[in-house]
Amino acid sequence: MILILFVPIIIFSQEQKQKWDYPIKPGSEEWRMTSYAEKLALNQLPNDLTKSLSTSELLEYCLNYPFNKDILLFNNHNGGFAKVFSESLCWQEFLKRPDVLLIFIKSYEKYSSEDIENIKNIDERYNEMFNVFFLEKLVSETDLVSTSDPKMRKLLMTSLLSKQEGRKKYPTQYHGFLYWSALSAIMKILKYEDVISDDIIENTDYKNLKEKGICYNPDIEASIVSIATKQLEK
Repeated sequence: MILILFVPIIIFSQEQKQKWDYPIKPGSEEWRMTSYAEKLALNQLPNDLTKSLSTSELLEYCLNYPFNKDILLFNNHNGGFAKVFSESLCWQEFLKRPDVLLIFIKSYEKYSSEDIENIKNIDERYNEMFNVFFLEKLVSETDLVSTSDPKMRKLLMTSLLSKQEGRKKYPTQYHGFLYWSALSAIMKILKYEDVISDDIIENTDYKNLKEKGICYNPDIEASIVSIATKQLEK
């Protein structure tokens, strides 16, 4: 009898996880007619739902968070990211999960640059490119790397280097901030592991990459990749 009583509760919980969606989305009439504060409040995941989600499920909600693309409205995308992250309870919860980096890497490796290039629908392709960019910002602009051990950081840096190498094949798709975001993330890991000297960090081009997420000096890319590759060989 006890088992029978609990079955509807379990089913209801599973259905709630599958059915809940953000109530107001960009592009809709309701989005245009609703104040920013109201949209922000309505698009926070319910606390009981958030706690019931696996880390993988939570990340899916995070990637679909309606305000993610607001970072593109800022001249400095790092500042835009900081604002979006500070106002998003789901992203903050994601970083608290003990398996955050493992799930992060699995999601990050889901599509290679070639896979994304082969997506026929332009909107879907752009959305995947943006998701990868946002995940890289999560590395460079939060304390994500501090939650991991050296082995996991190596896996992450290997994935980032692979993404960076793949982008070179598609220069018309990856340029500007879309090209440099993986390098910003790699630089964050190297700085955390204390393998970049202070004189390099104080270099103007490195500072631009760290503070603005963009740089147009190809020597900087070569330098970061070289340091990262040597670190992986240790």
